[in-house]
Amino acid sequence: MDGVGPVSEVAAELRALETAMADPDKADQMDEIIARYGEVQHRFEELDGYALDGKRSLRLAASLKLMRRA
Repeated sequence: MDGVGPVSEVAAELRALETAMADPDKADQMDEIIARYGEVQHRFEELDGYALDGKRSLRLAASLKLMRRA
């Protein structure tokens, strides 16, 4: 999600929180991590991040299709 301002920052935090949720050494912090993930995910939805991610995927697929034709 690089290049879309605040959405890329929120997406980066989501990825960091996902990594933290998978870390067994952070089991004692899991309630806080999950709570924060919910807050950040809500912000990502407010910014229409999932739609932007889908549009980015479609543009990438179209670009790859064009490259194959060349």
